[in-house]
Amino acid sequence: MPLKAFIQRHALVFYFVLAFAISWGASVSLLGPKFFAGEPLLLTDAMPALIGMILGPFVSGILMTWIVEGGAGVRALFARMGKWKLELRWWAAALLIFPGALVLVLLLLGALISPAYLPGFSALGIAYGLIAGFFEETGWTGFAVPRTQLKFGALTGSLLLGFIHGVWHMPADFMGSVGALGSYWFWHFAALWIIGLMALRVILVWIYNQTGSLLLAQLTHAGFSGSLILLTPRPIVPANETFWYVIFAVAIWIIAAIVIVRSHRRLAEPQPAPA
Repeated sequence: MPLKAFIQRHALVFYFVLAFAISWGASVSLLGPKFFAGEPLLLTDAMPALIGMILGPFVSGILMTWIVEGGAGVRALFARMGKWKLELRWWAAALLIFPGALVLVLLLLGALISPAYLPGFSALGIAYGLIAGFFEETGWTGFAVPRTQLKFGALTGSLLLGFIHGVWHMPADFMGSVGALGSYWFWHFAALWIIGLMALRVILVWIYNQTGSLLLAQLTHAGFSGSLILLTPRPIVPANETFWYVIFAVAIWIIAAIVIVRSHRRLAEPQPAPA
């Protein structure tokens, strides 16, 4: 079998392998030297690593689209980013679900448990969210979602992709967070980047399937990632941070469960998958 035909036949596998290789390679090469030397990682270390990370799904999504569908497929991919003439309720869902859920969780925790949980504010979260949403969802939604749900169905495919997307964060999150979180790191990671990402993917696929807009998928992701920096309480001890991550994951799973029930587990009719 010619190489191109073999890659096309196993396009999803090659996308995942390439995305992980680029992102994990960037994380280890950019953060690893200081981390393994026991030196503290600074914001100036994190930003280059972030760019390297998000290039994984972005480059993989575009490259695999070109290999599988050619130039027309790449143009169609970017055309879906320009689909913005949609009902206001879908814009509201994309922009407000996750920031709104996080504000509600932190305000309730702040009122019922401790003012230490009250939302903070960091404008850096806006830029971080937009960058992460644009680059990551070019690959995860633009390439992987149509093929994953064609193979496994919308709901199962969303859960599987959410789990894979969560694991994708592991090296960078471990090196960047374990020093501050210590023994809480695993529960912190599992709550948000595994359980939370699975709920995110269910909601994101629902919005994408209803609208066909890659732009809204990117903005939904931006709302999730950006709000975690924009609104996170500071300073906060590892136990408290892990706790609100758990509660936030529960909250967004409640939203995801409502979506699942109301859509009869179909998450609406999937958009036609590319070849």
